[in-house]
Parts: sequence; structure tokens; C-alpha cells
Amino acid sequence: MGAVNDALSLGALLEGFERIQTGRYAIFAFYTLLFYDWILQLADEVELVHRSRWSMVKTLYLICRYYPLLAWPLFIWAWVFMFDRNTCIAVVRFLYIAAIPLLIFPQAIFVLRAVAFTGHNKIVMWIMIILYTSYVAGNVWVFGFETRANGTELYDTFHSIGKGLGCSRTYSDGRLSLRTGIMYTLGFVIDTFCIVIIGIHCIISRSVQCQLGKAFVLQGAYAFVGTSASNLLAMVFYLRPYPIFSAVSIPVVLLSSNILACRLILIIRRRASPTDSKVAEENSRMVREAFEQSTEPPPNPDPSQESAV
Repeated sequence: MGAVNDALSLGALLEGFERIQTGRYAIFAFYTLLFYDWILQLADEVELVHRSRWSMVKTLYLICRYYPLLAWPLFIWAWVFMFDRNTCIAVVRFLYIAAIPLLIFPQAIFVLRAVAFTGHNKIVMWIMIILYTSYVAGNVWVFGFETRANGTELYDTFHSIGKGLGCSRTYSDGRLSLRTGIMYTLGFVIDTFCIVIIGIHCIISRSVQCQLGKAFVLQGAYAFVGTSASNLLAMVFYLRPYPIFSAVSIPVVLLSSNILACRLILIIRRRASPTDSKVAEENSRMVREAFEQSTEPPPNPDPSQESAV
């Protein structure tokens, strides 16, 4: 079994295969979560997104919502089932290119929201453009141009112990796993910068729009924690000695950010466009307060003024 057997003991291979199996379960589990979240949010989506005019944010929402739903069965087919290496050579580059939109479009939503809430501040806008352009270019390079199928020996080694692999790219070169980890780190930096900028803007600004900014910060905190956790998980696995066993982190990284980005848009639009019941409740409150003020008895005259008269 050659160099692979020298690097990986039988115990390490079996441990790695168990992690790959866990990743396969996670691939199914996160697709179920993605589908459940879509059904759960469908009514709000129809009201707040489908009935609104076309915009960049609406386009990004539809991509983040429906591209994973339509594309993920392809990843299930490639990563869950077992193939020979020749099949994987034919599909692996296309597979990882298809994964790029799952990474870059959720980040675009955070970038656009941050720029919009800061009133299109030029400094913020240019910083975000530089960060996001670097993120997109890095992901295209790492997942597109540097993707190759695993070596023949690795497939032969797994088959020799009665196991099989799906179609994944090779990490035999440690520099590739390092570059992948850097991409996740850059995504973490973008999320952090968005939350910090919106928070600072809310402290400085007292405008009505800052109420939406507070909603962005509150929900963005959940998105930040979620994406940070997934990025941290990916970095830990990809910086391990054998990142081929990082399959468990793949669905977490690729799907969680899309779910959180869609939820963020719906929450902000709900704050900006309250429901009819909310409007009616606010109108009732205003009418009730006006009526109470109009029926209050006039204040008692000052006794000293009466005696003076």
C-alpha cells in the first residue's frame, strides 16, 4: 500500500472512515434542516420577498435559498455514495466549483447590508469591496483551480480494508489545506467587520434606520456566532495532519451560512414592513391615548388666582 500505509496506520484509516461516515450523516441531516427551514419561513418569504420589487438583496436571497435546495442532491450523490477514482477524476473539479456559490453569496448579503446601514459610507464600502473581492477570488482559486481527486493509493488503501470513498479532492499537499483554512478565516473577518461597523453606526446615529441596524446587530450576532463556529470547525479539521477526514465540517460550512443569511433578510424586512396586525395595534394605541387625553378633566384653577379676581 506504499506511502499511504506508511503515513496512515490501520487504526488511523478506520478512525478516518468513521469521520467520513459521520460527515455522510451530516450531509443528509443538514439538507433536512435546510428543507425544514424553507418550509418554516415560506409564508414570510412569499409576503416579504416574492411580492417585493426586484433588487440585489432579493436576488441574493433567492440564490441563497434555492441554489442549496437544488444543488445539494448533487453533493449527496458525490460524497455519500462510493465511486472508483476514474469517476471522481471526471466530476471532482465541477463538484467543488459548484460549491463556490454556497460560500460567496451569503457573505455578499452581509456586505450589502453593512454598506446600506452605514449610509453607503465610502470608507466602509471600499473596505468591504476589498475584503469581499479577496474572498471571492481566493475561493475561486482554492476550490476551482487547485482541485484534484485523491490519489490512487488512498482509494486502493480504503478498498483493501473493505471501505470506500466518495468523490473528494486531495489534500496530500499541506499548503492546500492551509489555503482553505485561510479562506474560512477571511470569511470570519468579513462577518466580524460587518457586525462591528453596524454596532458603531447604531451608537453614533440616532436615526429611525438605526432601529433596523439594531435588528441587524441582534440577528447578526446569531449569524456571527453560527458562521464563526462553522469556520472554526472547518479550520480545526483542515489544519489537522490528514484533512481528508474533514468531511464532517463540509455541510456545516456550506449550508449554515445560507440559512442564516436568509433568516437575516426576512427579519430585517419584517422590521421594515410590519404586518397588518402590528399596524392596527399601533393605530389602536395612538387612538386610545388621544381619546384618554381628550376626556381628561381640566386642571383645577389656582386658588390664589381666584382670590385675586
